[in-house]
Amino acid sequence: SLMTRREFTIDDGLFFAKCSGDYNPIHLDPVVSRRFMFGEPIVHGLHTVLWALDVWLSDKETENVKIVSLNVSFPKAVVLNKPVICKFDRELDDQVELKIIQNDIVCSKIKLKFYLNPGNAFEVLNTGFANEFPPKNDPKDLNFEELKNSNGVLDQYLDEKSFSNVFPNVFKHIDKFHIATLLGTTRVIGMYCPGLNSLISSLEFCFSNNVCIEKKLKYEVSKVDERFNMLFISLVTLGFNGKIRTFIRPTPVNQLGYLNVVNHVKPDEFKGQKVLIVGGSRGLGEITTKILVAGGASVRFTYNRGIVDAEKIEKELSSYDKFAAKVKLNVLDFHTYDSIIYDDWIPTHCYYFATPFIFSGVKGVFSESLFEQFNSVYTTSFIKLVTFLKQKGTFNYFYPSTVAIDEMPDNMVEYTISK
Repeated sequence: SLMTRREFTIDDGLFFAKCSGDYNPIHLDPVVSRRFMFGEPIVHGLHTVLWALDVWLSDKETENVKIVSLNVSFPKAVVLNKPVICKFDRELDDQVELKIIQNDIVCSKIKLKFYLNPGNAFEVLNTGFANEFPPKNDPKDLNFEELKNSNGVLDQYLDEKSFSNVFPNVFKHIDKFHIATLLGTTRVIGMYCPGLNSLISSLEFCFSNNVCIEKKLKYEVSKVDERFNMLFISLVTLGFNGKIRTFIRPTPVNQLGYLNVVNHVKPDEFKGQKVLIVGGSRGLGEITTKILVAGGASVRFTYNRGIVDAEKIEKELSSYDKFAAKVKLNVLDFHTYDSIIYDDWIPTHCYYFATPFIFSGVKGVFSESLFEQFNSVYTTSFIKLVTFLKQKGTFNYFYPSTVAIDEMPDNMVEYTISK
């Protein structure tokens, strides 16, 4: 078995979005994707598949590889800037299994049936698509009811020059119309159906003759399973039938607006308090910021990556003539702690909501590196911050617990022990 390794960057994601037309923010927007279920951008599922195919095809000398079928499951998302391994298992004359692995966890399982052919024993469909990038659009945001009967037809695109630079072996060995179709499938999912809140679970593609003579890609929802917010999508074009199983991800929770908070707080409830809220740009930290401001406290709240979220809170508060100062802080970087204290403002209280992404564990696997990541935020950084602030005169600390301690979810073991 053979292995190759790499990391995916945000630039790789932007390139793939251009090629495929799948501009879903879960792949491209570090701020928006923080609020989605992975806490950071993830790699397009089909990007990992095409990379694996490219690696596998790199030693195929014969002219053409005819893909008969491609079955892929995506048990776990691949995140950016961490090593990924592509591994080949069990290659036979006409089939191979490829696995994409990150953090010792299988993220994509790819089963490929094919035949190698010396020369051109099958009809090549190298036409039927526009040799350019698909137009850039925003993903559709449809609810479950609207998606139940969703269907549509897409033109096919393949910008040959750009694609061949990044996936030279796929481009050389596989029919170009089929490549355009593969790229079209990720555009269906990420942009149209389910669109904005989509998450791919598995795909079954079959490349064989069918009654369809159109070269456009048609899709329709063939089945839904409401218990799991799951859609089954059928795809068809010339020489291709596909089935994709996708989930509709839960949409991010929006915290209460300032006006809703004011009614629950007495205007002088926190008067005289100077409060530092660490991790105050979203989630519990965001609502705490609003509550304390409403109760008359002088508030500074920190953000790490979420400057857009932080600015939004400042703007919302200022529209009611209220104020809280945003401060950039990475709790892991002890040298920056001084930036919290300026203008002789010493907090009387500190609320500690700093958190890495907590749903990153895997059932049955204990990851030491993940455990260390949690400890560095929940223990080490907290102790250093308290040590720093205590010397300045801050003596009140609020540190939230978690229901995970009572419930012990089996995919959150590292987080739970750390807490």
